Amino acid sequence: MSKLPAGLMLSLSLMLPAVGQAQGFNLGRIIKDSLSSASCDKYKRWIAAVPSAAPNVSVGRGGSEALLPLVAEPVFSQAFGKSYRELTQEDFRSAARTLAECRRVGSLTPVELQVTQQVWNEYQQAGLLRQLEAQQVMRAELEVVRQELASLRPVEEDYARLDGLKTRGEAAIRRPRAGANGGAVLADLAAFEQVVESTRQRVGIPVETQRIQAAVASAEGSAGMQALAAHLERLRRSPLPAPTVQPLRESLKGRMGELAQGVAQQERRSISPPRAELADLAAHAAALRDFESRHGSAFAWAPPLVELQRALRTERQALLPDAAAEVARQVRGLRDPEQIPPLLSRHFLSEELQSGPAAELKRMADQRVTALKRLATDVALFGAQPEHAALLAGTASEAPAATRCDLLATDPADPGRIAAGVPDDEMNAADAVQACREAVKAEPRSGRLQFLLGRALLEDTKPQEAVAQFKRAVELQYPAAFHYLSEAYMAGMVGLPRNEKLASQYAKVAQKAGYGSGLSGSDPAFAEADYEDVRMMRAVYYGNSSLLGDNDLYNFNYLVSQAQLLANECRSFKLSEVEAYRAAFMRGVIPGSTDAMARMGFEHIKNVFTTMAEAVRNPRSMVDAGAARARVENAGMYGTRDLAQMWGSVGGCQAPQAKRYVKNLRHYLSRLGA
Repeated sequence: MSKLPAGLMLSLSLMLPAVGQAQGFNLGRIIKDSLSSASCDKYKRWIAAVPSAAPNVSVGRGGSEALLPLVAEPVFSQAFGKSYRELTQEDFRSAARTLAECRRVGSLTPVELQVTQQVWNEYQQAGLLRQLEAQQVMRAELEVVRQELASLRPVEEDYARLDGLKTRGEAAIRRPRAGANGGAVLADLAAFEQVVESTRQRVGIPVETQRIQAAVASAEGSAGMQALAAHLERLRRSPLPAPTVQPLRESLKGRMGELAQGVAQQERRSISPPRAELADLAAHAAALRDFESRHGSAFAWAPPLVELQRALRTERQALLPDAAAEVARQVRGLRDPEQIPPLLSRHFLSEELQSGPAAELKRMADQRVTALKRLATDVALFGAQPEHAALLAGTASEAPAATRCDLLATDPADPGRIAAGVPDDEMNAADAVQACREAVKAEPRSGRLQFLLGRALLEDTKPQEAVAQFKRAVELQYPAAFHYLSEAYMAGMVGLPRNEKLASQYAKVAQKAGYGSGLSGSDPAFAEADYEDVRMMRAVYYGNSSLLGDNDLYNFNYLVSQAQLLANECRSFKLSEVEAYRAAFMRGVIPGSTDAMARMGFEHIKNVFTTMAEAVRNPRSMVDAGAARARVENAGMYGTRDLAQMWGSVGGCQAPQAKRYVKNLRHYLSRLGA
């Protein structure tokens, strides 16, 4: 448009308002709006130069980093005549006035207006410039990596550099950049990954082909097969496309199949069949494990190796029963439970320990490990017990391994037991009956199992069947059965007439064998009905830590009260010794407590501690906490009553049973105080 003379423009400006009013429109406003629209077009062309910016900003992708292409050079200077860094405060204010007019006349869309307002904000300038600089640094680093990727050749040394360059590029992209969100980073990573993968195919395919061809050509014997298996495993993890590596895999498998027969013959000559000696069986197991370790990955493509493996395993089967018996003797001689698993694994393969004679050996060994570990705990708490001598000497395991029947139905007072024992009121009678019927069917000549079935039937309210089992166990001379049959005749149990004379005869036989009470050297009869806490009494007498409760405060109060009674009545403890136990225990409960506190405030501290501990343990109900507190407070009374009951059954303070109890009690209290 040609410029009008200044005078004419002045005349028009004076005339147009009047004309416009006369005609019903404002021509001056029209000209002003036309000028604003022309300025707005400049912003539209600027945004159109970067098509990706407006959509990304409108949906929130890329964060403020989506604006950076708009302020980068030369886009910004071509649109506005200067760089974004050179903008002044006046430039931003002028732009604000122009954008206000653009909004009024509607020359910019909402998205375009949003973009221009974010960029043309003087408070955003410094932040956008920092982001632009960080992005430029990242792009420059990435460009260097891309150039290095493009320069890689299809040779080993260049192929080895590929993963390092990939790591460098990904690190540059992931480096924190202000204004960049996860979407922008992922997009950059995806684009870079395409470059890496195209380079990998260009460089890697020729290199891998050369590798495999060389390996196939040079593979010989066992070592060659192992090398081919390693290549095959590497190809399985290779990021190269499957269609590319498939021919290479087939080439490897074919050569492995060709070598397999010769390798199998070579391995057969090096692994001689095992002899009956235990050491030779262990050496054979080590050789077989080594063979499987070296060639395990090749078994799928080398049937001759699989056949050899099967033959080597079969050769061992005839030797396993005798070997298991010999290893069992060695296991019984071990006192350290940590030495038992290595002994088994040295002579047997893991599969052999899952069935057959080796599996029976493993069950026995596991039971001995458990017994030795439990024994170590018991000895630490109560000292060595008479029953421990055989186990420590390695002869206790000559007895049959504990069956499920033993675990469910053993009487804790039975001197012939091979399991810890289950009190009457804790027995699951139905399960015990089923387990013991199966055990008796497997070993009908075992007096122990016949007796256990009778005990389970008795608890399952089947007295007639129970008595029949006790009679079978008596025929097999099992001591505990004499005791139970004695009680049956004494009570006149169903199926038996009351016969005190016969009951007395059976009782004497049981007592001589170590079961019952009233005779020197026999165990106390810890009957449930006679004791407040029969488990605690059994725990101390038999030195069985598994029978102790988990409330240490209750245990201590129960047992220290017994020590107090023994000090007063039997002189088995000194009063100063009992007070020392109290003080030591209190120092463990409340650090910093003194002997005086233990003497003066033990009961009070005990009550407070009990209430707090039980409330924390069981916050559901303070009623439960109160009941637990009452139990702890009554523990001393329970302990003295139970000790008096045992005295009555064994004959007083000087009875061997009482002395054994005192010895275990002192050991436990000393250990607790320590």
